[in-house]
Amino acid sequence: MKKIIIIIIFLGGGVIAILTANHLMLNKPLADVLKSDSRNSGIHMTAHYGNYIIPSVLVIDLRKFLAEIAPPILR
Repeated sequence: MKKIIIIIIFLGGGVIAILTANHLMLNKPLADVLKSDSRNSGIHMTAHYGNYIIPSVLVIDLRKFLAEIAPPILR
């Protein structure tokens, strides 16, 4: 029983570490860049590694784009 609990804690810690790394290295810097320019007010994007663990693949997810708020893409 103790081995199962240790395995669950180890796997849970690994998942938390992976999600935290994706957030700190990709998602937070992207959010900071979007917030720094008022022209991005109608855009909501997220970023993470492929399957959250493959660093050679970057996934950019455009979650929300309000065309009436956001200016034209070509700047």
